[in-house]
Formats: sequence, C-alpha cells, structure tokens
Amino acid sequence: MFRYVLIETDEKYSEILALYQRNKDYFALNGTSKLDLVQVDEDVHSGPAHITPENKKYFLLTDDKDRPLGVLDYVLGYPNEATVFIGLFLVDKIFQSQGIGRAIVTEQLTYFRSIGMRKVRLAVLENNPNGLAFWQRLGFEVFEENKQSTDGDLVHVLHYRL
Repeated sequence: MFRYVLIETDEKYSEILALYQRNKDYFALNGTSKLDLVQVDEDVHSGPAHITPENKKYFLLTDDKDRPLGVLDYVLGYPNEATVFIGLFLVDKIFQSQGIGRAIVTEQLTYFRSIGMRKVRLAVLENNPNGLAFWQRLGFEVFEENKQSTDGDLVHVLHYRL
C-alpha cells in the first residue's frame, strides 16, 4: 500500500521540495518561509549530535503509483535506547483526511515494536492544534506542555508506549 523510500542521496530532493512547497502552511507554523533544497538537505541529515547515521532515517512516502504522499523522519534510540523520536511526519495536504496518516503511523508503530522499541516520542508545535489532535486520536499522550524545543519553538511533547 505504502512505499518507504529511504533518502540517502539528493536524488529525490526535488520531489520532497515540491511536497514541502505544497504544504507551506505547515512550515509557516514554525516560521519557515524559505523552502529550498538546503532546507530539504538539512531535514534529511539533521538530528541529535550523538546519533549515528544508521539510527537517523528520513523517508519519502509514496503510494503504489509512486506519487509522493508525505515524509517521515525519525531517530532510533533517542532520547534513550528503547525510544524512537519522530522528528517530522507530514502527509501532503492533498491526501489528508483520507486515513493515510493513521495507516502509516499504525504501520510504523508495529514496526517499531518489532525491532524492540518500547516508546515513541515526538513534539508538536504549540500553535498546531490540528497536529496535536491527530496524534492524540492515535493514542499519544502529552507529558510536557509548552516546552521550548532546541529550535526555540514552544512545543507539546507526546509519547506512546508500545
């Protein structure tokens, strides 16, 4: 149903950038107005300093017709060995409200459990009530409110026990 294309080179950057540009409203929530290939590269490669490249994963999500549906970025083993931190999950607005996001997250939770992870953690921008509601509908719980992220944004930190 869904394909997870692991991004390791810049070959798919233009497709990711086009997806970002179709979803400017999402990026505007944290003040990102300049969406370019540099931003894509930063998203693909950025992560906590002590994380090995094998633990940092950035995927272009496509359907069976290779249409880009979204992106998923996560780090295995952060902030502790048994936790996965989702840094970015974006479903293209043209595919939202069709159950695609829920289906992808459900697949990933099953995968994370199968590789021995015990918890999934993520942060939602404080000014993104739709994102917060999405994650809460999937069973994620807020355990820190109005925390300042490493980027200086106010976020709600959520977790899900696998």
